[in-house]
Amino acid sequence: MSEGLIKSFAGGVQLPHPFLWTVDFDGGFAAGAGQAAQLLAQEVTIPNESSSFAEYGQDNRGGFMPGYGLIQRESFLARSLAINFFESGTGDIEHDFIRPWMIEVGTKGLIWNGGELRGNITVRQYHNTGGMRKGYSFHDVFPTNCEGFTMNYGSQDFLQKTVTFACREYTLL
Repeated sequence: MSEGLIKSFAGGVQLPHPFLWTVDFDGGFAAGAGQAAQLLAQEVTIPNESSSFAEYGQDNRGGFMPGYGLIQRESFLARSLAINFFESGTGDIEHDFIRPWMIEVGTKGLIWNGGELRGNITVRQYHNTGGMRKGYSFHDVFPTNCEGFTMNYGSQDFLQKTVTFACREYTLL
């Protein structure tokens, strides 16, 4: 784990490792934007998986149960990854990176003559000793929603921004 990144981010404050994720971007818009390779997150919501089934066979078969078959898996856009990023103070993640990426996808589409706008995201969670607890690699990722946030005068330790991404598939590290 990059202890230097965590210490420089936290300003000497001890962050709780079981609730800390590092987020690495690879390819797609991140490669062209020159964005920092690694960000920190408080929470990562892994996409769900669901399938639709239907009954197949004849009606009134004398007490026999119908057969079931798969109609379809959940669609690509419904399989979403949500990440609560920590705002590091070195820049605005939303306005410097996520929002321009969303605008590029909205105006140019996912694949255009200038390159690929889908990328890959790798997230890793760490345990108390600093070693990796678990991790996931998400493929063909692009942002679909960047939630608004409220800023106030109160003392807020770390500003968090929630971003939702669509992903084609993911694997366990």
